[in-house]
Amino acid sequence: MTRLTLATTALLILSSGSIADPGPLSYASTPDAVLSQIGDRGASEVSVELYNSPSWIPAMRRVEAGERDWLLVALALAPGTDGAATTDLSLSISRALLTNPEAVLELFLSTSPPRLDLCRGWAEFAGHNSFEDAFAEVEAKIQKLREVSEPSLRSYREACIEKLRASEARLRKIYSSPVE
Repeated sequence: MTRLTLATTALLILSSGSIADPGPLSYASTPDAVLSQIGDRGASEVSVELYNSPSWIPAMRRVEAGERDWLLVALALAPGTDGAATTDLSLSISRALLTNPEAVLELFLSTSPPRLDLCRGWAEFAGHNSFEDAFAEVEAKIQKLREVSEPSLRSYREACIEKLRASEARLRKIYSSPVE
């Protein structure tokens, strides 16, 4: 059974006891509670409410930490996000390559279609002051990805490394452009 199938099954199980009006979300709770709300109310509604709550940043930090349960939350939220929420979520998932690259490969790159956008360099420049700082993060991700030895993830690992390597030219262009 694939990870996507497991995540979908978890959402179905968690949402089986849904109620008509679940009331306000408490995002200081567990990943299971957020997944349950997504199952009850949908990813779009939950992502907007979570994004507008004080819990958005702590949730993104847990995703960045590579906590598997929070990565499942990110996977479930992704279809319901747009704009800044999508950018934050993608950046957090991309940064999870530094902490738990195997889980990111399993959960996001093995979906259909694979989420190779998480391996692009576009997100890498957010918050960096220079090309050197941004590309150092890219290189650190590549190094962590090289540590993934699971044979079933080899093709995803290599595709992700290739995408990250290809980001160098774009990052150079971004950081060489004068700020207006």
